[in-house]
Amino acid sequence: MATKYWEGDISGDITDADNWDADTLPSNDDTIIFSDNTATFTDLEGDLSGITGLAMIVGNLWDGNFGDETVACTFDLASLEYSGQGREVYIDCDTTDLPITVADTGGGDNALSIGGTADITTLRVIDGKGTISNRTSRTITTIEVIGASNVTLDLATVPSTGTTLRMDSGTVKIADSHTNIFVSGGLLEITGEPTAISTVDIYDGKVNFNVSGTSAAITTSLSIYDGEFSATDITASVATIT
Repeated sequence: MATKYWEGDISGDITDADNWDADTLPSNDDTIIFSDNTATFTDLEGDLSGITGLAMIVGNLWDGNFGDETVACTFDLASLEYSGQGREVYIDCDTTDLPITVADTGGGDNALSIGGTADITTLRVIDGKGTISNRTSRTITTIEVIGASNVTLDLATVPSTGTTLRMDSGTVKIADSHTNIFVSGGLLEITGEPTAISTVDIYDGKVNFNVSGTSAAITTSLSIYDGEFSATDITASVATIT
């Protein structure tokens, strides 16, 4: 297991060995680092998913983009730590389930757009700007948005399910079931028709329960210790809150 740095002195093609240090591609289980803006080419393209189990780190001096809205950059990642400043970032994570930590983003509507086939074990957002979004319906077991006041996490446009969602800041949008939800700040927008939200605990912040259809439900408990719960824009003909 080695550490490989992107140098990008030939092109933006991540599959070209000459763009990596020592002019060799990463190997399975390596750590790959996009560290700063000294590379000649920082707008990247390509599919590196044939190399498995990579740990990927994108540093906060990196201002390049990954892929575009038509074709993402694809990796098989064991983990992703992202602090990049690019504003058009499309990363597909294939095959291996992984944790993702976001410590910063560059802003805009596509600050980090995550696609691919892999489920996400933990998605932790601790700072950033703009919108982090999900382009694949998947399971995201644990979601944490902590101290990220300027981030919108959009899991509603392409819905995903999960077990635990904790937030104290920012805006989070969901449109499918997340079993246990704990809100101590920020804005949570629940739309769509989530049928298996078990518990919602609100300690501060606001939850908008603007669901649709006939089966949306909070099945076990809604507890409001402080903050606000609103269903003023609900369009569901039937919704259950236990």
